[in-house]
Amino acid sequence: MEEIKYEVSKISDSEIENPILSELTKRIKERVHIYFPELDYSDISAKEEKIGGQKIIVYHIPYTGDASLLKIRSSIRTYNSSGEIEADPDKKVLIVKIVNGGDDKKIISDFNSIVNILKENTINLKRDLQDYNNDFDNYIDQIISSRIAKIKRTEGIINKLGVRIRK
Repeated sequence: MEEIKYEVSKISDSEIENPILSELTKRIKERVHIYFPELDYSDISAKEEKIGGQKIIVYHIPYTGDASLLKIRSSIRTYNSSGEIEADPDKKVLIVKIVNGGDDKKIISDFNSIVNILKENTINLKRDLQDYNNDFDNYIDQIISSRIAKIKRTEGIINKLGVRIRK
């Protein structure tokens, strides 16, 4: 919160009264917003690998946003113990590994179960984080409105005193 106040205080008086204020607020909001993960289920790829003597099916699910937030489980359900999930932030993919025990139906069922839980968790996270982001938006708007009101009060006092303002 103090960082936001500081950012607003750095904006010059002439800039804060300018119609381009929306660009300044947008810049501040972009810095403090949390970008929830969006998973692209239409572009999933899979391959079989041998890891530690076991055949593993490795799925790649592309994403945008911050996948580390998926560690916050806003759902009571937990991930299926037969699958493992990790994020590769460089490639922007979630990696889902499922042991291939030779039963294709079980592999597909396990993967679908994991995808359903991911979908549920991302929906819950998106809702929670949208509330968080909206609270920050309102706070930023309040800080900027307060600063504009202070500038106008100061200008009003100076005008009543009959002193010229240098800008």
